[in-house]
Amino acid sequence: MSGINCRLTCQSCQQEFVRTSKRGRPPRNCPSCTIEAKREYFRIREESRTRDYSKKRRETSAFVCVGCHKERERHIRRDGKDSGLYCGRQCYFDHKSLVSKEISLIREMGKRSRAYLRPSRPTKKEPITKPAQIRKAPCCICGQEVELLKGKQKASAVCGEACRVERERRIREERKATESWRSARRRYKSSRRAKERGADADPIDPIEVFERAGWRCYLCGVETPIGLRGTNHDDAPELEHVIPLARGGSHTWANVACACRKCNIRKGDSDPRGRGASLGWLASSFLTTPPSSFSRPRNMKSKE
Repeated sequence: MSGINCRLTCQSCQQEFVRTSKRGRPPRNCPSCTIEAKREYFRIREESRTRDYSKKRRETSAFVCVGCHKERERHIRRDGKDSGLYCGRQCYFDHKSLVSKEISLIREMGKRSRAYLRPSRPTKKEPITKPAQIRKAPCCICGQEVELLKGKQKASAVCGEACRVERERRIREERKATESWRSARRRYKSSRRAKERGADADPIDPIEVFERAGWRCYLCGVETPIGLRGTNHDDAPELEHVIPLARGGSHTWANVACACRKCNIRKGDSDPRGRGASLGWLASSFLTTPPSSFSRPRNMKSKE
């Protein structure tokens, strides 16, 4: 029975007792035996706290320390962590560091001796370099003979700094004599004033504009020969802006035309839109036609 007021047998004194509490498991001992067991437990715990363990005799053994080489006597543990060769931990660490240094020195000496006794290995073959092939060529400026390496062009051979400067000057002059350079120069000069004023500017070559107009002035219809280009003659062809740049005109194909020098000076910066002036004998249809699609008219006669 495990209920309250049931009778149980004490396992220590073998006497019956009555259970007075229902909580927990049924007790094994009677109340008097339980109190006696607790007293014995506390007595043993108190004795263990006040016990002097220093008086316990431990077995010691005499030995010679491997590190300091002195006779020592101490207790050697037999749990496998104590080798019994050193008198303490500091002596052990000092001896190990000394041994490691000696081992490293011995290894270094072995390397040097092996390197000394080892037969010398053949060195790597150096790449065979052929001697530079030198040839002689005349200077392109003064004609003096110059030594050139293989691969250098004879036409660009120079003997010194002065000849090099002269060669570059001649190259620039030859480049300026080409039609492509002249056309690019004309495009730049014709659009410079428009770019300075912030107007729209197309890369227009004046020669193409003159060819589009048939080398005739769009105001008076007079012929403007190409031979008078760049002169002060009245019939010299000049690039004319129909609406002047000073009046807000643009440097585009629709606003440029061919005019003679006399009409260009007479027109000045006047705006034909305000005066109601026409464009003369030339119709305004071809002004918007780019030169790529323009075919030069044949047998154009001046309009009286």
